[in-house]
Amino acid sequence: MTHEHNYTNEDYKITRNYMVQEHQDVVSSTTRLFHRTTNTGGLKAAILADVMQGLTMIAVSVAIIIQGSIEADGVGPVIQTNVDGGRLNFFNFDMDPTVRVTTISALVGQLFMSLSIFGCQQNFVQRYCSMKSQRQVTKTLMYNIPVITVLFSLSWVVGMVIYAIYASCDPLSSGYIKNFDEILPFYVEDRFSAMPGILGLFLGCLFNGALSLNVSNLNSLATVTFEDFLRPIPAFKGLKDKHQLYAIKAIGVVYGFVIMGMSFLVSLLSGVIESSMLVTSATSGPLLGVFLLAMVIPCCNWKGAATGVIAGHLTTLWITFGSLYVDKPPEEFLPLSTEGCTNETFSRFIKEANGSFALGTQSKFLNLTEMTTIEPTLASQPDLFTQIHSISYMYYSLIGCIITVALGWIISYFTASPRDQYDEKLIHPLARSIANYFPGKKRLYTDKTANSEGKSVDDNIIPTISASPIERTHSANSTTYSQDVPIESEVYSTKL
Repeated sequence: MTHEHNYTNEDYKITRNYMVQEHQDVVSSTTRLFHRTTNTGGLKAAILADVMQGLTMIAVSVAIIIQGSIEADGVGPVIQTNVDGGRLNFFNFDMDPTVRVTTISALVGQLFMSLSIFGCQQNFVQRYCSMKSQRQVTKTLMYNIPVITVLFSLSWVVGMVIYAIYASCDPLSSGYIKNFDEILPFYVEDRFSAMPGILGLFLGCLFNGALSLNVSNLNSLATVTFEDFLRPIPAFKGLKDKHQLYAIKAIGVVYGFVIMGMSFLVSLLSGVIESSMLVTSATSGPLLGVFLLAMVIPCCNWKGAATGVIAGHLTTLWITFGSLYVDKPPEEFLPLSTEGCTNETFSRFIKEANGSFALGTQSKFLNLTEMTTIEPTLASQPDLFTQIHSISYMYYSLIGCIITVALGWIISYFTASPRDQYDEKLIHPLARSIANYFPGKKRLYTDKTANSEGKSVDDNIIPTISASPIERTHSANSTTYSQDVPIESEVYSTKL
């Protein structure tokens, strides 16, 4: 039986304006709360804000799962609907690198991206350095594994629930949304319209998560740019602390405009998730490669590292932007249907805003009679150029890492010099042991060439790094390592 709702246009406008105002209030208040906490409390408050955002996102995800499971008559029907629709095909071991996502590409891509993000990115390393000891850092990373697993699993289950609800009436095919990325906000607005403020809370989490991440990255990028590239310039050496802060803020503004400009390029990609994965994969590989190069390649020097990381970035960016213009056939998606759409499928706010979907009208139907699997994204021309640009974005981090290590190794091998000496404490004993198995000139440490007064063989050429008067916990010939040495107690003085 179809129930008719006798709402006038005036009633709809009043109710709609009330909901919009509620959403705006929640978004603005949540934004002010998170960023006021961050601005007044430093790093600890920033981490606290991240925790609050994460818990809120988990709560919203759980609410979506519970509501969707109840509407679908239980967990069993949700799973069965996804199985019937071919949405639970996890194991695809196709080795073709042009296939968009397979089990192999997902494992390899996520491995290299995760190693780069958690092990090399400055905003994560900054948090590690704020802890008391390496043991505490290790415990934190171990505790992070189940948290990340829960977050990824919740996202996957939310997708299953939403597909089960809209399996017979797809909002994209029926014209209610324009991109796949809009399905989750659409679902929240559709199914939670009776609870004012939920959509605003959901959008507030998304916006504040993005803002907090960008603020942290911009601050880190501006600081590193000033310290490593501008401060060595004679014109910047005599700046006062206040003027240095102004310079770092100005650099941050410049980077902000650059990121805003790059966002227009991201609009050329197919969706937010794929765009994020593509950019992360393209930039994380060379960063991981330069760290691996420094740790395990004994003849590594700054010439090889700089050449390798620049070549790695240029290669991955060339493949990335080239893939936007290469002549490729459109990707084939799994079937979607609107044959079950009725006047009561969506809430009255959705129908009022987009027009009624009357029974018996023209139905949009996509290949429901036979299942369609995702085909490899092969270029229309079999030449090498188009095949390279058809490689899946999941492999970009692997490609960038390999190019950085390989080219950096070759350049360092032919440009090795006795001037290339390093502080022994900056490399883990395990990495030093692994480096002995790689060919090339053995790495020289400042500790091995220093005498009892802390001077190098030639102080005019090689800067000597001497430790503070704390007792060393390991020597050049021993691989023992103290896990409980406080990080902040290891103070070094550089003698020029």
